[in-house]
Amino acid sequence: PVNSFALLDRSHLRVSRTNPSSNLLYAPFVDVGNSDAFEPDEDERRGLGVPHAMALLSSISTKGVPIDEQTPISGLVYINTAPEPDVSVLPGLTPTTDSIVAPSAAWMVDPTLVAYHDHRSDIGAGVRSYRDKSAARPRLANPAREAIPFYDPGAVTVPVDMNPEDLFGRAALTGFEAIREHSGVLSTGELMAVSAPFTPPGGLGGAFYPQPLLMGRLAVDGRSLDLDGVDPMRYGANGSVSEAVGSPSLLDDGIADDYDEQFALYNGVANSLTTRSDVYAIWFVMHGYARDDVEGLRPQDPMTPSVARRYLIIVDRSNVRRAGDRARVLLFDELPL
Repeated sequence: PVNSFALLDRSHLRVSRTNPSSNLLYAPFVDVGNSDAFEPDEDERRGLGVPHAMALLSSISTKGVPIDEQTPISGLVYINTAPEPDVSVLPGLTPTTDSIVAPSAAWMVDPTLVAYHDHRSDIGAGVRSYRDKSAARPRLANPAREAIPFYDPGAVTVPVDMNPEDLFGRAALTGFEAIREHSGVLSTGELMAVSAPFTPPGGLGGAFYPQPLLMGRLAVDGRSLDLDGVDPMRYGANGSVSEAVGSPSLLDDGIADDYDEQFALYNGVANSLTTRSDVYAIWFVMHGYARDDVEGLRPQDPMTPSVARRYLIIVDRSNVRRAGDRARVLLFDELPL
């Protein structure tokens, strides 16, 4: 797009939209028609199909921990096929119902015991709705039980002759132009797109407990979180902690709905997920050349092989547990060139 500044928020890569008529946010695409807007019939998506900030989360890594035979290795949840029970127990997404009996048992409460995040949330259902381009029903503990229709926000049901991949529910709900519309999740950073910033107040939890099924819900309630590890404290002169932030006094930075809060729930699950499966495909082309194929060629002449074959292999490495284990080959077949 011509206005590249729409990608930025105070010199930071933007991760959300707050106004349906401004703050346009794009996933990378080639503007074939020079229309300054994404045209699905002619423009071409690029990269991971999500805004730059979300793609960045999948482009960096940290130094690995040295592993030997005594090092325990935590398993990861493959998010593209994880069933409802597995998604629901991911850290922070679907809090327990203990807070129904004791409000202080909520996972995230402010000093007055008002919950930031409790049993009313089922972000696991929101993740499954986004992943499958469906409308997964939240658990019974969610009072409203409203589903997020990531397939098409204007329809109650998908017509029987309509492929959900051809609908633009993700773009309409998230406000992200050119976001990928195929089911599944290509990168862990894409989970930040499980959002619907323009959902009207009164729906999906209402103004007092907004967006209970969405990843960035802690950054849309107009409150500054007072939680260790989420919101930095406000410091006064000489490094003293300032307590004059609210009533009662809150030891936080006093900034509502900032980046700390946008990423709080995502940070809790990022290291528990993967988009790499134990079952994967390999394809390759093999060329065979005889002496006559390569002798006497001029620099501009192509090398034409006497034999060319294309193969597909499907491998299952789920049984590989220690050095020397071999993955299973589920399919080894020749394909047409």
